[in-house]
Amino acid sequence: MSHRRSAVPQFIGQATSVSAIFSIRQQLRPATLQPTTLKNKYSYFVGPPRPLSLIHSAQNLHALQSSGTSPFTMTSHILSPTAPLPTSILNEIANGGALDEISNSGGAVRRYIFNHGLREKTTGKLRKALIFFVYQTGRYGPQNGFRLVFVHQGFCIASATKNAEDAEDEIDRVDMDIPQGHMEVVVLGDAPPRIEDPAQDSTEGPVEHGD
Repeated sequence: MSHRRSAVPQFIGQATSVSAIFSIRQQLRPATLQPTTLKNKYSYFVGPPRPLSLIHSAQNLHALQSSGTSPFTMTSHILSPTAPLPTSILNEIANGGALDEISNSGGAVRRYIFNHGLREKTTGKLRKALIFFVYQTGRYGPQNGFRLVFVHQGFCIASATKNAEDAEDEIDRVDMDIPQGHMEVVVLGDAPPRIEDPAQDSTEGPVEHGD
């Protein structure tokens, strides 16, 4: 197994909790406590006093991160009715390999749903929701065409196989050919009831308790 070399300079040292920092801050020179942001986590440089050259290098790293030239990058898109999810983000997910990728050949999609959805034997309903990519058989994966399939908990599947004479069902439609460059999102099953957040009245003040 290969190990990827860390992009964090070696002088940073180990991170510790904020409470531990306060407990030892009197023992360290103020210059050795310098905040930084690494991979969206806050940490502190702790340990023996360091040469000013190293601390200046750490400050330079923090400045690079703040200016947008840091190697740590982030993409964000706020969804709204007028700003749907860009297809470029779907392409990134397809290329990233984070989700399972199932070929649309030989009943593989049906077997995957049957075997991975924690199916109840008595009802045939899935106890677990699933999300995965389906790609065209003969290609290397979903990079050049896919169906992104989400299966709701409670979706009913009779068996892992299907006879040729049986009527077409939803999974057969998921198995259809996927043209080059095709991008499609498929949802199987019914959505569960939405869970609402607890109601809060912002006009109400703090509750006063009597003696």
